[in-house]
Amino acid sequence: MISGFSSLMGAHLISAILVISAIPVASRELSDTSSFVALIGDRAYVLGLARAVPVAAGEITDLRWSETGKTVLIERYDLNPAEDGRELAATRASMMCSLMLWNRRTNGLVQVHRYDAKQDPVYDFAVLPDDKTVYIVSDHIRTESSTLTIFTVGRPPEVIKASPGEYVRPAHTVGTSTLMVAFGSLGDSGTSQLSLFNSTTRNWTPIPISLKGDEEIVPIGANDRASYLLSVSSKAAKEVAYFRYAISSGKLQLLNGKEFYAALQAGPDRNLPIAAEYGEETLSNGVKVPSIILRGINAPPSDGRPDRPLHFAVGVNRFDLAPAGDGVIYTLDGLLIYRDITSRDRAEYESPEGALTKNQAIHNAKQVGMALLMYAADNDDFLPVGAFREAISPYIKEAGPLDGFIYTYQGGSLEDLKDPGNTPLGFIKGPGGTATVYADGSVRWKNDT
Repeated sequence: MISGFSSLMGAHLISAILVISAIPVASRELSDTSSFVALIGDRAYVLGLARAVPVAAGEITDLRWSETGKTVLIERYDLNPAEDGRELAATRASMMCSLMLWNRRTNGLVQVHRYDAKQDPVYDFAVLPDDKTVYIVSDHIRTESSTLTIFTVGRPPEVIKASPGEYVRPAHTVGTSTLMVAFGSLGDSGTSQLSLFNSTTRNWTPIPISLKGDEEIVPIGANDRASYLLSVSSKAAKEVAYFRYAISSGKLQLLNGKEFYAALQAGPDRNLPIAAEYGEETLSNGVKVPSIILRGINAPPSDGRPDRPLHFAVGVNRFDLAPAGDGVIYTLDGLLIYRDITSRDRAEYESPEGALTKNQAIHNAKQVGMALLMYAADNDDFLPVGAFREAISPYIKEAGPLDGFIYTYQGGSLEDLKDPGNTPLGFIKGPGGTATVYADGSVRWKNDT
């Protein structure tokens, strides 16, 4: 049964768990303040404050952004806290999994579907461009049938069950809320039919299409949100043809299919100057662990300044860059973390004229460090989470030192830190380097490499 899913943990508890669980990794991740700025082309990309996504205990197995970048579909293997890893759970009779929809703006999480991966595995799921409708296709091992579930937040689910020997296959939408679905039967005399489902009106509209004998139609989808791509296969002729259609007055209008299919096969072109990829970092003990690298994918500027990639999240398991490149979500030590990515002009970032002098940057950083410790002293040794500037402004005489300060710490209790003198809280950019504030209140200058 589909139900709303909300965290039982408050903001401070989430932060405490994040600090307790992730500090060994966070210390490695935050050991170099330059790691929070990537210099790519003529832009400087700054990694923002880490925000914990309140996902309960389990193992995240998949992350999928919506095409708008407002929501993320999360697939979680629901480990029991008492179980010792996936291997032990896999020996049991069932493997319960959950699909959840996370809203980037509100940090809200809604459970969409819970299923047994051994008996009713889900093999396809996606969120529509309305960012509130999810479709899920699952198989049923015992009955050899499949089910399409269309879930819209705040509304009852629409469930379509295919009998044994039948299929049901969805594709993405025209507009933001209309899903094309193909129904049919398998076998030499198989038949197919198409319908459109509008998630707003909840109406089904049949779409007539002419097929020959054993032809089977499969909706593939289209990334232009104005047409559909359909695959029509003939078992007897063992051929597959691709057709592109527009929808007009409830009817299909044939468009050019082959060229469009070739473009679709090449994959969506985000046209971003940056990409997030797996990297590998070597810890001080010689152990190699995976990390994330934010790098440039376009040619460097004409003045020949080299790019400086951004290495972060050492020990990461899964991650995905937002479609617009303005955020990244990833798993670290079993937690799900999101960070904004903002950009500014590289020349302004690197220019001595555009930066504070070294002495002024160090002076301002010390004032911010003192304000952070004063805030913690008044809040049970907890550092701020989220609205950092508003939190510490009462502890600082003038707002000037806060300008240019980039708060990189996740928030949480100072008591849980194993090495506060080497745990950075944030930094201020100066000419040729950064003034970094550490959790013990000290400030150290580090030259740019």
